[in-house]
Amino acid sequence: MRTVILLQTLILASIVNASAQNKPGGLIAVSFSIDDTPAHCDGLRVELRLNGKSIKPKLAGQRFEIPDAFQGPATKWNDDQRVDISLTCGGHTFAFPNQYPAFVREGDWQLGITQPLYAVKHYGYSHEFDHGAWLGYLIFDGEPGVITFSSQPDPPAQMSDALRKEQPNASAERGRDIAYVLAVFNVEYQKNRDLLLSSLHSCLARPKESSEDDFLPMLP
Repeated sequence: MRTVILLQTLILASIVNASAQNKPGGLIAVSFSIDDTPAHCDGLRVELRLNGKSIKPKLAGQRFEIPDAFQGPATKWNDDQRVDISLTCGGHTFAFPNQYPAFVREGDWQLGITQPLYAVKHYGYSHEFDHGAWLGYLIFDGEPGVITFSSQPDPPAQMSDALRKEQPNASAERGRDIAYVLAVFNVEYQKNRDLLLSSLHSCLARPKESSEDDFLPMLP
């Protein structure tokens, strides 16, 4: 009788162990937004490059399984180890090189696109602006202070067209903001640069006690 019970216990343990091995070791959910407005992430693709090896995780809707190479405690990583992250979402591909492998862990990744003026106001100036017209960004779950940016070289045509139509009837403040974004997008650059310089001169001429908005973004 004891032998039968022992065999049943061993069989049950074997089944449980096999089931555990077949389950994914955690998932990462990817959300997508444009200037903090939720957007659809069609055609999600994920590629991780670690130690020169490309790893393409298994996708499950808007989530992906954490590959075996990233399983285990964060303490297993050396200080000089890095992972290159590539995400494709909504027709855009974002590259975030030299990230800490410990960031690839169960939780959420907030992927987004931000146009120049919004990014400057909310995140401050980033040197990635020197290499692109707008920015992709990635925020890792549990790391609220870690925001990594990716320069996007081509401005969205639909945004440029919409801003150009809005510009003639915009208020002074809104017109200034539109001029900045269009200048960064290299749309009628000289015209919009002149508008910004005019706004700067007006700002400098105002008395210090003026209640008008003092924010003027950095000229491209």
